[in-house]
Amino acid sequence: MSTTPLYSVAESPLGLRAAAFRRVLTTGPLFKGMLAVRMPLLALAGARIERLDLDRCEVRLPHGWRSQNIFGSTYFAATLMAAEAACGTIVLLHEQNSPHKFGPIVKSIKADFTRAAYSDIVFRCTQGDAVAEWLERAHDSRERVETTLDVVGSTEEGEVARVSVTWSARLKI
Repeated sequence: MSTTPLYSVAESPLGLRAAAFRRVLTTGPLFKGMLAVRMPLLALAGARIERLDLDRCEVRLPHGWRSQNIFGSTYFAATLMAAEAACGTIVLLHEQNSPHKFGPIVKSIKADFTRAAYSDIVFRCTQGDAVAEWLERAHDSRERVETTLDVVGSTEEGEVARVSVTWSARLKI
């Protein structure tokens, strides 16, 4: 393993590429355009990124006709899309901030729904340090490496879901 990390989450400001990527994702019209092209179902559900930095990502999924099931609560597929977006966006931001290219993919998802959601849900992934360490391991090993990121979805009434997304990444050579 290398003795010096690729970058430090706490000490390193965003690089130019990562800062531009963050700007696109946190600017309403740019984000909607990118979503329409790259993730049309998430765009249809109306999700938006409320906070994004190297430490955490917060994605809001609005409650409404586009994201609710026949019982009036938020459809589980919409919650899984937003949860994957919360951790996937932080993964992509770290990749943009790295001098190396990686091939991250979702390997598995486990979700525990604690109660039905009848209002907007905010999904939070706060494992930026784990993402940096995971990509560093992928860089050093030159093999496919896995990590599991946890995302918590909450409404104003409290927690509604805990989602664990297992990611796999390999350094692109």
